[in-house]
Amino acid sequence: MKVIARTPRLLLRELSEEDLGSLGGTLMDAEAMAALGGAMDREQALTWLRRQIGRYRTGEPACWAVEERETGTPAGLAGFARMPTPLGELHELGYILRADRRGRGYASEAGRACLEYGFGTLGLPRACAMIRVGNAASERVARRLGMRYVREMEFRGAPHGLWLVSREDLSGRGCFSRETVL
Repeated sequence: MKVIARTPRLLLRELSEEDLGSLGGTLMDAEAMAALGGAMDREQALTWLRRQIGRYRTGEPACWAVEERETGTPAGLAGFARMPTPLGELHELGYILRADRRGRGYASEAGRACLEYGFGTLGLPRACAMIRVGNAASERVARRLGMRYVREMEFRGAPHGLWLVSREDLSGRGCFSRETVL
Protein backbone atom coordinates (compact mmCIF):
# COMPACT_ATOMS: atom_id res chain seq x y z
CA MET A 1 0.00 0.00 0.00
CA LYS A 2 1.25 3.43 -0.93
CA VAL A 3 2.33 5.75 1.85
CA ILE A 4 0.91 9.25 1.32
CA ALA A 5 2.62 11.13 4.17
CA ARG A 6 4.63 10.74 7.33
CA THR A 7 4.35 13.18 10.20
CA PRO A 8 6.27 13.06 13.48
CA ARG A 9 3.69 10.68 14.97
CA LEU A 10 1.51 9.46 12.12
CA LEU A 11 1.62 7.64 8.82
CA LEU A 12 -1.07 8.19 6.18
CA ARG A 13 -1.45 5.41 3.64
CA GLU A 14 -3.85 4.11 1.05
CA LEU A 15 -6.67 1.96 2.32
CA SER A 16 -7.36 -1.65 1.37
CA GLU A 17 -10.35 -3.91 1.91
CA GLU A 18 -8.41 -5.53 4.75
CA ASP A 19 -8.86 -2.27 6.69
CA LEU A 20 -12.54 -3.08 7.17
CA GLY A 21 -11.63 -4.96 10.35
CA SER A 22 -9.39 -2.32 11.93
CA LEU A 23 -10.84 0.93 10.60
CA GLY A 24 -14.28 -0.10 9.44
CA GLY A 25 -15.42 -0.06 13.05
CA THR A 26 -14.86 3.68 13.09
CA LEU A 27 -17.22 4.06 10.12
CA MET A 28 -19.76 1.94 11.98
CA ASP A 29 -19.40 3.91 15.25
CA ALA A 30 -22.44 6.15 15.86
CA GLU A 31 -20.46 8.64 17.97
CA ALA A 32 -17.58 8.94 15.49
CA MET A 33 -19.97 9.34 12.57
CA ALA A 34 -22.55 11.62 14.25
CA ALA A 35 -21.36 14.73 12.40
CA LEU A 36 -21.04 12.82 9.13
CA GLY A 37 -24.56 11.57 8.65
CA GLY A 38 -24.57 8.59 11.00
CA ALA A 39 -22.96 5.20 11.36
CA MET A 40 -22.62 2.88 8.40
CA ASP A 41 -23.43 -0.81 8.45
CA ARG A 42 -20.76 -3.33 7.41
CA GLU A 43 -21.80 -3.36 3.75
CA GLN A 44 -21.88 0.45 3.54
CA ALA A 45 -18.43 0.64 5.14
CA LEU A 46 -17.04 -1.87 2.63
CA THR A 47 -18.62 0.08 -0.25
CA TRP A 48 -17.06 3.28 1.11
CA LEU A 49 -13.62 1.61 1.34
CA ARG A 50 -13.92 0.32 -2.22
CA ARG A 51 -14.87 3.81 -3.42
CA GLN A 52 -11.69 5.23 -1.85
CA ILE A 53 -9.57 2.50 -3.44
CA GLY A 54 -11.13 3.29 -6.83
CA ARG A 55 -10.22 6.96 -6.38
CA TYR A 56 -6.55 6.05 -5.94
CA ARG A 57 -6.59 4.39 -9.35
CA THR A 58 -8.04 7.47 -11.05
CA GLY A 59 -5.84 9.97 -9.21
CA GLU A 60 -8.80 11.61 -7.49
CA PRO A 61 -8.42 13.01 -3.98
CA ALA A 62 -9.56 10.41 -1.47
CA CYS A 63 -9.37 9.33 2.18
CA TRP A 64 -6.46 7.45 3.68
CA ALA A 65 -5.77 5.33 6.71
CA VAL A 66 -4.10 7.12 9.63
CA GLU A 67 -1.78 5.00 11.77
CA GLU A 68 0.50 5.72 14.69
CA ARG A 69 4.04 5.49 13.31
CA GLU A 70 5.62 4.02 16.41
CA THR A 71 3.15 1.17 16.93
CA GLY A 72 1.28 0.82 13.63
CA THR A 73 -1.98 1.14 15.59
CA PRO A 74 -4.87 2.36 13.42
CA ALA A 75 -5.93 5.83 14.57
CA GLY A 76 -8.60 6.66 12.00
CA LEU A 77 -9.16 8.09 8.55
CA ALA A 78 -8.35 11.43 6.91
CA GLY A 79 -8.48 12.86 3.42
CA PHE A 80 -10.70 14.54 0.87
CA ALA A 81 -14.12 14.22 -0.73
CA ARG A 82 -15.75 16.40 -3.36
CA MET A 83 -18.67 18.23 -1.78
CA PRO A 84 -21.33 20.60 -3.06
CA THR A 85 -21.18 23.97 -1.29
CA PRO A 86 -22.77 27.39 -1.86
CA LEU A 87 -19.42 28.33 -3.48
CA GLY A 88 -19.58 25.41 -5.92
CA GLU A 89 -18.03 21.96 -5.66
CA LEU A 90 -15.00 21.94 -3.35
CA HIS A 91 -12.64 19.33 -1.94
CA GLU A 92 -13.55 18.89 1.69
CA LEU A 93 -10.88 17.90 4.18
CA GLY A 94 -12.30 15.38 6.61
CA TYR A 95 -11.10 13.13 9.38
CA ILE A 96 -12.59 10.48 11.60
CA LEU A 97 -10.63 9.25 14.59
CA ARG A 98 -11.17 6.17 16.70
CA ALA A 99 -12.66 7.09 20.07
CA ASP A 100 -9.53 5.90 21.91
CA ARG A 101 -7.28 8.10 19.73
CA ARG A 102 -9.12 11.43 20.11
CA GLY A 103 -7.71 14.32 22.12
CA ARG A 104 -4.09 13.68 21.12
CA GLY A 105 -3.76 16.28 18.35
CA TYR A 106 -3.96 13.63 15.63
CA ALA A 107 -6.74 15.43 13.72
CA SER A 108 -4.58 18.54 13.33
CA GLU A 109 -1.49 16.53 12.45
CA ALA A 110 -3.28 14.36 9.90
CA GLY A 111 -5.18 17.36 8.54
CA ARG A 112 -1.96 19.30 7.97
CA ALA A 113 -0.45 16.33 6.13
CA CYS A 114 -3.57 16.01 3.97
CA LEU A 115 -3.51 19.70 3.07
CA GLU A 116 0.19 19.55 2.22
CA TYR A 117 -0.40 16.53 0.01
CA GLY A 118 -3.53 18.02 -1.54
CA PHE A 119 -1.94 21.38 -2.31
CA GLY A 120 1.57 20.15 -3.05
CA THR A 121 1.05 16.84 -4.85
CA LEU A 122 -2.52 16.95 -6.12
CA GLY A 123 -2.40 20.64 -6.99
CA LEU A 124 -5.67 21.54 -5.30
CA PRO A 125 -6.13 25.33 -5.26
CA ARG A 126 -8.19 25.31 -2.04
CA ALA A 127 -9.94 23.03 0.40
CA CYS A 128 -12.90 23.39 2.71
CA ALA A 129 -14.28 21.89 5.88
CA MET A 130 -18.00 21.63 6.50
CA ILE A 131 -18.38 21.56 10.27
CA ARG A 132 -21.68 20.98 12.02
CA VAL A 133 -22.62 24.01 14.10
CA GLY A 134 -21.64 23.35 17.72
CA ASN A 135 -18.72 21.01 16.91
CA ALA A 136 -16.16 23.11 18.79
CA ALA A 137 -13.40 20.48 18.53
CA SER A 138 -13.51 20.45 14.72
CA GLU A 139 -13.65 24.24 14.63
CA ARG A 140 -10.44 24.37 16.70
CA VAL A 141 -8.79 21.96 14.26
CA ALA A 142 -9.90 24.10 11.30
CA ARG A 143 -8.35 27.20 12.91
CA ARG A 144 -5.10 25.33 13.62
CA LEU A 145 -4.98 24.35 9.96
CA GLY A 146 -5.26 27.97 8.85
CA MET A 147 -8.87 27.72 7.72
CA ARG A 148 -11.20 30.68 8.00
CA TYR A 149 -14.93 30.64 8.61
CA VAL A 150 -16.84 31.81 5.53
CA ARG A 151 -20.54 31.27 6.20
CA GLU A 152 -23.23 29.02 7.56
CA MET A 153 -24.87 26.53 5.21
CA GLU A 154 -27.36 23.68 5.35
CA PHE A 155 -25.91 20.18 4.86
CA ARG A 156 -27.70 16.87 5.39
CA GLY A 157 -30.54 18.68 7.12
CA ALA A 158 -28.39 20.43 9.72
CA PRO A 159 -26.63 23.80 9.94
CA HIS A 160 -22.91 23.65 9.18
CA GLY A 161 -20.16 26.22 9.03
CA LEU A 162 -18.19 26.40 5.79
CA TRP A 163 -14.45 26.91 6.39
CA LEU A 164 -11.89 27.55 3.64
CA VAL A 165 -8.13 27.53 3.16
CA SER A 166 -6.21 28.09 -0.07
CA ARG A 167 -2.84 26.92 -1.26
CA GLU A 168 -1.61 30.52 -1.04
CA ASP A 169 -2.80 30.80 2.56
CA LEU A 170 -0.45 27.99 3.58
CA SER A 171 2.46 28.33 1.14
CA GLY A 172 3.57 31.58 2.73
CA ARG A 173 3.64 29.99 6.18
CA GLY A 174 6.32 27.39 5.50
CA CYS A 175 4.00 24.46 4.86
CA PHE A 176 4.69 21.73 2.32
CA SER A 177 7.71 20.42 4.20
CA ARG A 178 9.58 17.59 2.52
CA GLU A 179 9.75 15.79 5.87
CA THR A 180 5.96 15.45 6.07
CA VAL A 181 4.87 14.63 2.54
CA LEU A 182 6.65 11.96 0.56
